[in-house]
Amino acid sequence: MSSTTDPLLGPHDPQSSLLRRLSAEQRAELDRAIIDHEPASYRGMYKEFALHEHGVSFTAFYRYARRLRIHAAFTDSVEDDLPPGGDDPARMARMLTRRLWEVLAHPDAPPALISRCFTVWRQALKVAGAIPRTEDLQRKEANAERRNTRALADLAQSMAVIAGYKSSRPDPE
Repeated sequence: MSSTTDPLLGPHDPQSSLLRRLSAEQRAELDRAIIDHEPASYRGMYKEFALHEHGVSFTAFYRYARRLRIHAAFTDSVEDDLPPGGDDPARMARMLTRRLWEVLAHPDAPPALISRCFTVWRQALKVAGAIPRTEDLQRKEANAERRNTRALADLAQSMAVIAGYKSSRPDPE
């Protein structure tokens, strides 16, 4: 089945039979039950809402419920991770790290979405200071290059001294 579900946009798969066969009111009531785990099992919910009578397979319901719970858990984690101002880079980076893992684990995540999430995550880590900025790396590389150049010059000078020392000694023959 080709799914257009974007894990960043929500749990609703436009091709799900559940969306076509339940009214908005029935779906809202079902969504609340899924999020609240009332009843606790997927089978119990499937029976309680008599989804088989609406032509919804258990597999379609399970996929829908699983996506909805993942999305609800993510929304809760965002609320927990972000401060009231929402601008703490370290907390945002942790939240994006968790979300990147969720996207990577999603079986239908398209490569473009993974790439976009990775780019945003990497940028958040840079802002939070977890990844050195490009200028810092360039400065470190320039310092390392100067040290290497000095070390090579010292080595060449030492080799010249050693070569001069050997040539000034008479041969033992």
